[in-house]
Amino acid sequence: MAFNNNASDDGFIGNYSSVDEVIAADQAELDKIGGSFEDIGDRMSYILGLREEYKEAKAKHRVAVFKKYGHDHTDLHQLQGWVTDKGSECEKVYDELKAFRWRLPDKSNVVITEILGSHWGQDCPFDCGSKLSANKEWTIRNQKTGKELVINEITAHLAKEHHLLEKGNDYGITAKEFYEHFMPE
Repeated sequence: MAFNNNASDDGFIGNYSSVDEVIAADQAELDKIGGSFEDIGDRMSYILGLREEYKEAKAKHRVAVFKKYGHDHTDLHQLQGWVTDKGSECEKVYDELKAFRWRLPDKSNVVITEILGSHWGQDCPFDCGSKLSANKEWTIRNQKTGKELVINEITAHLAKEHHLLEKGNDYGITAKEFYEHFMPE
């Protein structure tokens, strides 16, 4: 199957000479640890599927932060002082809102730190006909190790369907690293 590394502005394989080299390196690691690309793709899909739970937890956190400062609303624009005013109440509220981390319900050390949105999709670089959403990018973090990773529908699809974990960009990780940092213990 053809592979188009330029289907992404970031590229998919970093400084590797071929996609086959990337896949082989990860497969060798998976063979050693008894893992699979399918399990990695399923884990990414599981995390991506927690969107509503995350949004609900974040909304509750927002209410709690505003209540802590004595407000019955959750609108930063109603506070006195913009976030750039050092030491302002608005800056304190903003900092607490920004620090929100949501632990996955599976009791792992993994938290979602951020969901970024955009309005675009992306074709699969293997030209398999899949047009995938990249409009929900999640930054996940292992609180114990500090390792962070950005995932989206594309990263999950590539892992599960094409046995590819990206390299050399924010989405890049080795198979062994994914198991060490993001699989349930």
